[in-house]
Amino acid sequence: MGAACPRPQLLTMKVLDQLQEGQVIEVLSDNPATVETLPALMFVVCGTHLGTVKEADHWRVYLQKGLATD
Repeated sequence: MGAACPRPQLLTMKVLDQLQEGQVIEVLSDNPATVETLPALMFVVCGTHLGTVKEADHWRVYLQKGLATD
């Protein structure tokens, strides 16, 4: 929250590096550009964008390390 690009993406990549395959993180952001770029970032790092939920003043973005298996 409160961070502008590219900081949220860099922090997300750092956290994803620490996860095991299949683990899911929730990213909270109030920056529209961040929310738009995270799904593309997951494509680049072979991860999965599970969904984005719009709240009143921010978004919740759900990301999985690795590709979804359904």
